[in-house]
Amino acid sequence: GDGDGDGDGAPRYDVMLFDIVMPGKSGTELCREMRAAGIDTPIVATTGNTASVDVAAYTRGGFTGVLQKPFSAEELTAELARLGV
Repeated sequence: GDGDGDGDGAPRYDVMLFDIVMPGKSGTELCREMRAAGIDTPIVATTGNTASVDVAAYTRGGFTGVLQKPFSAEELTAELARLGV
């Protein structure tokens, strides 16, 4: 399908993965904007920075979970299962 969950033309996703370091806008900025827009889809941060202070900041910023890079298919599957998707 086209990902259109309710016919309004906007795509719907079960989960989104955002790298923290991206060109132009950080994953944290994008996550905050999406949350401010009322988007409640689970968003997982992918990052090499997973010290407890970093993970706490990602959670405060609206991320639902964090995957430390590099991550395996098994780790991704486990995170998706944790999120129920």
